Amino acid sequence: GTGPFKLKEWKKDELLVLERNDDYYLESAKLENVVFQIFAGRPMMMYEQGEIDITTVGLANLERVLDPADPLNKELLTIPSIGIGYLGFNVTMPPFDDPKVRRAFALALDMDKILGVSLKGNAERGSSFVPPGIPGYNDVLELLPFDPEQAKQLIIESEYRSATNLPPITLYALYSVGPTEEAMVAMWWQNLGVEVEVQVIGELEEWYERSHNREFQLFNSGWRADYIDPQNFLEVLFHSQSDENGFAYSNPEVDAALEKSA
Repeated sequence: GTGPFKLKEWKKDELLVLERNDDYYLESAKLENVVFQIFAGRPMMMYEQGEIDITTVGLANLERVLDPADPLNKELLTIPSIGIGYLGFNVTMPPFDDPKVRRAFALALDMDKILGVSLKGNAERGSSFVPPGIPGYNDVLELLPFDPEQAKQLIIESEYRSATNLPPITLYALYSVGPTEEAMVAMWWQNLGVEVEVQVIGELEEWYERSHNREFQLFNSGWRADYIDPQNFLEVLFHSQSDENGFAYSNPEVDAALEKSA
């Protein structure tokens, strides 16, 4: 490796062990080894019992550790995540092959309310697929408004003419149905009169396989940077040949631009 640590051991679905890279060109790391335990149990419980030294804090524990009166609050380190969450539409599957239906579904969501409920205000709305902290981030792009009336009008203007004419719609979620999925489904029903079924994919391997095969009609997903470059978002998610392009989006001009800038 070229960083302060290098791979020492890897056991699939169990652990990853890094050791200090004494040939690193900058100051040597103070730690000799770092061990990542993968799917080892309940991380917060393990942390509180002293079994591990570091863990991320999930939504279930977030309110508790943010409380200054909680002993864990003094150990909490807050850092920005260079990643995005997004709602994916498969642009080749009805009804989302109609751009007016896609926009209607987006306008029917009160994203400020969803972020407040599902992420407890610990995220900001995004206006593009390049998040803050990544070169090329544009902070002047306008956010999509919450506009139920325009959403209803777009359904009327679409090829389907009415919400009752839309085909069955399924939203796919990984592992479980959370507050985000619940809020979106409720808003689509309330603001469009469209009932959306939610299907849970319980295994990450199945999720990747079906996403790569572009089998999902509508899906709640996300992406975190592997490295600090917009290519890791734009080409990965939008190149027509990318496995991560679950939208089935294909545009030769976009492909050419991405390949030229790589």
